[in-house]
Amino acid sequence: MRFYEFNSVNTGADQFATLIRNMVGRASSARKPLIYSWKALGELANDIGFDLLNSNIDAEVKDAFESIHSNDALIQNLTKNITNTGVEFKVPGVSDQDDEGVNAPPSQTVGDIAAGAAEKQMDQAEKTPPAPKMS
Repeated sequence: MRFYEFNSVNTGADQFATLIRNMVGRASSARKPLIYSWKALGELANDIGFDLLNSNIDAEVKDAFESIHSNDALIQNLTKNITNTGVEFKVPGVSDQDDEGVNAPPSQTVGDIAAGAAEKQMDQAEKTPPAPKMS
């Protein structure tokens, strides 16, 4: 049984917050950001029977979510960014730099980086004196 099921006042917002918390946990395990469009968030809420976000119109879902967000501390703590296109949730272990990718110059490909590393290793091997012969 889930914690919210013990509570006698079980609102759809509680179930929605629990669902988001579970999704954040899965995203944290995968070390991936969690971003939902308004349409996807509305469909997700509809799947659990949370009618407040049940709409096909992005602006209506956004307004409803912002209303929930302003009244629910748990949703506030889970939310990172609200935009016109959707919502991004805070995911532990995923920083803003993770979204930017590797710090390699765009002109370098993986093959170029590997070739450079191989050349450095070969140069180092040439500079290393041979091992003494055992007789």
